[in-house]
Amino acid sequence: MVHQGIRQYQQTTICSQSPERLIVMLYEGALRFLESARSAARDGDLPAMGRHVGRAQMIILELQCSLDREVGGNVAANLDSLYGFILRELTALRLDADVQHIADIRRVLLPLLAAWRTIPPGTAEAARRQSNHAVAGSGTDVASHAVGSGFEPTLSPQAELCLAV
Repeated sequence: MVHQGIRQYQQTTICSQSPERLIVMLYEGALRFLESARSAARDGDLPAMGRHVGRAQMIILELQCSLDREVGGNVAANLDSLYGFILRELTALRLDADVQHIADIRRVLLPLLAAWRTIPPGTAEAARRQSNHAVAGSGTDVASHAVGSGFEPTLSPQAELCLAV
């Protein structure tokens, strides 16, 4: 009974967050699992390390799958490449248990987390409205304004980051 109440509270907490805050929570979770994996690896507990790495992989895969490659353009493509690198490092970590992989992943995740923490709630929604309005005003549909099409709405770097996911 208590566990059900906790799950409902957690679900409500997650569902009430802004998209920007959810991304921050995902990055923080991945970093937490990496720290747990580092600790388990140092203790020689490879099964625990594998579980923590698996959870970090699930988070990164979710982030990668949520990219909007059409609207996000170069930013989405760059994030896709970074997430691919992280996933390769996580796989290598599972194979050799070398915690250097965690340091390499942190060098990628920490600046991304810092960037997302600066984005105020509502930026993603405002960026989508601005992008959709600019596209509608140009007579161009959203899919045809991909990178390289000559149509690039003027957006802040924060808004561009939000449009990528």
